[in-house]
Amino acid sequence: MANVVMMPQIGLNETSNLISTWNKEIGETVKIGDILFSIETDKSSMEVESEFEGILLKKFYEEGDACDVLTPVCVIGQAGEEVSDLLSDEEPVEKSLQEELQQDETNQDMEKSEVHQVSKNVDGVTRVSPRAKNLGQQKGLDLDYAVGTGPEGRIIERDVYSLLKNGPIMTKAAKLELGDKDQSSIRATGLGGRILSSDIIKSSNQQQDALLEKDKYEIVKLTSIRKLIGKNMMQSLQNTAQLTLNASFDATNILDYRKIIKGSNDESNLHNITLSDMVMYAVSRTVNNFEYLNAHMISEEEIKVFTNVHLGFACDTDKGLMVPTLFNANKMTLNEISAESKELAASCKKGNIDPIKLQGATFTVSNLGSFGIENFTPVLNPPQTGILGIGTIEYKLKKVEGVFIEYPAMFISLTFDHRAIDGAPAAKFLQLLKNNLENFYLLLAK
Repeated sequence: MANVVMMPQIGLNETSNLISTWNKEIGETVKIGDILFSIETDKSSMEVESEFEGILLKKFYEEGDACDVLTPVCVIGQAGEEVSDLLSDEEPVEKSLQEELQQDETNQDMEKSEVHQVSKNVDGVTRVSPRAKNLGQQKGLDLDYAVGTGPEGRIIERDVYSLLKNGPIMTKAAKLELGDKDQSSIRATGLGGRILSSDIIKSSNQQQDALLEKDKYEIVKLTSIRKLIGKNMMQSLQNTAQLTLNASFDATNILDYRKIIKGSNDESNLHNITLSDMVMYAVSRTVNNFEYLNAHMISEEEIKVFTNVHLGFACDTDKGLMVPTLFNANKMTLNEISAESKELAASCKKGNIDPIKLQGATFTVSNLGSFGIENFTPVLNPPQTGILGIGTIEYKLKKVEGVFIEYPAMFISLTFDHRAIDGAPAAKFLQLLKNNLENFYLLLAK
């Protein structure tokens, strides 16, 4: 008996997945555990294994097609097996679609025949008298522009002279659109060979495309992840009241601690701890003091406040931005935060991260400091109410006991949802975070 393979639902919020690659073709033998096809979800990619043995009898989708979750993707059975019973629900839809396409083609053919009815026979041969044809060739005229006045709309010699004298017939709108432009390259589509304004616009666009063709370029189709990122960013900016505060802190303390770690002979993972890890550690110990920043805005009337900090961090991959989550980061040591964040980032870049680990963050950190960015405006990841941007380190001057000294300043930017929290408590969060980072040794001792 034939078996239908359904599109799996990876995450709770997944509605459709993109088929990126087919590993089996129709007619090929399939065994249990064979990779049938690869899919690209909203946040990651994965391979789908077969749970059945047999022959791949039918595919409903091709590479690059989007398929709703829990709907049929293909059929596996025995050679020659009848699968119409399994496809009873889909066939009427396919048939209806074919009928619609055929009707569209018929309508288009009818429109074309109406456009050229003056100068074309039903078999596609132009109705032009021999004398008119010879005269048109001598004068170098395109007789598609001629208006036939002979029997049954046939183009005769006087029609060619009329075309030579008056030029193609244009609508008033077309004349205004043409202006001083050359009309020689314009193809008429109006009744009786009339040039329409749309013909002039189309000709102009074709000329522009021809100019662009001289430069090499390619049209790249956006991946589903790229489209999702754009959609989420647009929705975030449209549906939240975002405000960003910028600050900087003296990074001397965390730089000194980083030197100690790098100079350590400890064979554990301590030597891999980065400045970003230290900032995330400080955030996990700071944000839970501001309940409305460690929260989800679930409606205009309600906010969900979390006890523990589930810290998301932005991760750049070849497929686009991903935000894995460090669950219960406030209970993790600095070394644990460093090790797990690197493991999650590696999974994101390989494209095999568990989608569950891309959800549930209550606050997010985004670091662009390694690219030399001083400060920026990070965009909220709804329903979260806060996100911290980490910038680069620049040296500044400050006055200490009447003397100006140079110090390394690291920039930080907090974007928050003004519906959930006001500017003053948001500023206090930055103030406390700065203090914790400037006194990092004390924070570690707590």
